[in-house]
Amino acid sequence: MTSLVEKLKARTLELRKARSPLAPTFQMVMADALSQAKVKGLVDFNEEMAAQAINRGINGAKETLSQAPGDALTIEKIEALTAVLPVPATEDAVRAEAMQWWTGVVTEAMPRTYVGEMMKHLMTTFGASLNRKMASDIAKEILG
Repeated sequence: MTSLVEKLKARTLELRKARSPLAPTFQMVMADALSQAKVKGLVDFNEEMAAQAINRGINGAKETLSQAPGDALTIEKIEALTAVLPVPATEDAVRAEAMQWWTGVVTEAMPRTYVGEMMKHLMTTFGASLNRKMASDIAKEILG
């Protein structure tokens, strides 16, 4: 299974070689992710940064589409960027993993304020496919 970072880099290179009109969009997304990494002092970007940059690219294209409805290239950009993103984790899968983690770590003395720890576990398990808002709501629900 290829990672989101590898997938994004490969697709960008493929589009550049083909001189596709989508190549600049993918290069912009890569530059955005790389700039996030540099801000954090990293040499290269990770899955989370790539997913955030792709989502910003999609949102920008959607904004353009709202101003110019029916623009074929913008629609193609949205579809191409969306195709690179991993399939989102389902609410049931996230809930099951969260419950499994919670039952594995709970002790009598442990306070029920471990939302951050559960979120770290879920982000490690699901990676870029995790909807953080949904996961946070599930974690808060489980932990009370």
